Amino acid sequence: QAAGVTEVLPLPLRCLELRQVVGQPAASVPAPASRPQAAPGPAAKVLHALVAEDNLVNQKVAVRILAKLGVEAEVAANGREVLERLEEGRYDLVFMDCQMPEMDGFEASRRIRAREAEQALARLPIIAMTANAMVGDREECLAAGMDDYVAKPIRAEVVLEALRRCFPSTNLPEEAPTRA
Repeated sequence: QAAGVTEVLPLPLRCLELRQVVGQPAASVPAPASRPQAAPGPAAKVLHALVAEDNLVNQKVAVRILAKLGVEAEVAANGREVLERLEEGRYDLVFMDCQMPEMDGFEASRRIRAREAEQALARLPIIAMTANAMVGDREECLAAGMDDYVAKPIRAEVVLEALRRCFPSTNLPEEAPTRA
């Protein structure tokens, strides 16, 4: 109210609800018969991810999978760009490729953890994305400060499970989409 907000509408917004708020008679629009009305309440938190990936195809795949899981994503092409973007914007997590030019994901993760310790910041979840799926690779990612690990090519169901481990109380889809 202090900000001047007079109405809150649940998403997805329906024509009937919008017409009621702007003052047009609701009777002029038939209510949909098969769609139940959502109970009003707080909007679900949308996660904001930074995808650190130098390969254009992998960038597009990761962003598309995250979008289908309800996660907004932006892209950084290398570890240096990740550090810069984390200074500028607010992200809930980073999907970090391990092998990138200029600064790899291991060094970027170590620097993120060092900055958190120096500035007493909350821990930012970092999920490794790597084509390396050999014994010891997961441990190397965790030792660099990453919180979880998904092997490439990434799959929606694996990404969803990693998100659930990092954000257990966030409203995520029950199932991953079958096609990214």
